[in-house]
Amino acid sequence: MGRSSEQFSRTLGLSGEDAQKLTEATERSARNAQTLLYSGTAAAKVIGGVSQECLQMVRQQFERHIANMNRLWTCRTPQDFAAVQSDMARETVETALESGRRIADLSLKMVDDTGKQIKQTMDRTPH
Repeated sequence: MGRSSEQFSRTLGLSGEDAQKLTEATERSARNAQTLLYSGTAAAKVIGGVSQECLQMVRQQFERHIANMNRLWTCRTPQDFAAVQSDMARETVETALESGRRIADLSLKMVDDTGKQIKQTMDRTPH
């Protein structure tokens, strides 16, 4: 990147100071682009994790609903039926909350990783 900047500076006939500024700006742009690329990669990983988490939640819910439907078929009283239904509702809420927690953890990890990467880039960038 630096050599390209120097060649470009010579082509344009820039002075040493102007060439140095151009080189620094080019290097800073390259670091910023690298940070953006890292951020995009981190976000893609999180989106993949969130998708996987959602699919797992749907699969678990489906399996539980099948098992609970079998339980509903064996109910002999309205009280048994109501108890199974309330168990189903509780399990659904528990699963959604647990999935939401795991998704939030994934998102927080992405934000932390991206923030660290941006800070590292800013620390390397001359002001």
